[in-house]
Amino acid sequence: MFKEVIISRLLLVLLFSASIMVIASCNGGNKIEEQAASMISTAQSLYDRQLYDSAIHVIDKMQKDYPSAVEPFRKGIRLRTLAHEKKAIEEMQKNDSIIAANEAIVIHLRSVPGGTGTSQYFRAMAEGKEATIHKLFLAKKLALARKQVEQTKSLSESTEEKSK
Repeated sequence: MFKEVIISRLLLVLLFSASIMVIASCNGGNKIEEQAASMISTAQSLYDRQLYDSAIHVIDKMQKDYPSAVEPFRKGIRLRTLAHEKKAIEEMQKNDSIIAANEAIVIHLRSVPGGTGTSQYFRAMAEGKEATIHKLFLAKKLALARKQVEQTKSLSESTEEKSK
């Protein structure tokens, strides 16, 4: 009988301990969800301020630290996709600006006969040699100026011959 009382009390203690563990783990799950949601909120505010790389970093950290937080995980996937899209759009706009800025130079380089070719210009640009680019541009300008002087001379000579 004494053993039965001890066993029943041990079972009660074990049952009580197990129920406290279950309750504690459920409350921990809510805390994890809250912390993950807080990180998603931070990532959203970074996204709203157009700090896309930082937003992506926060989302990645949240998904690594709190993989069991299902709803914030889903929101993170959506927000990361939007951030990557906005980042790609920004990069395309920057590239378009660079292309537009260099297009005038390329057109000018192609239009001048007898000067340095555009391949040298692009090679120097890829290597980051601004001095070479400047020299090529000046060489093209000089060639164009010489051509204009020659055209002016020939035009004035032909005008003089016609007037005689």
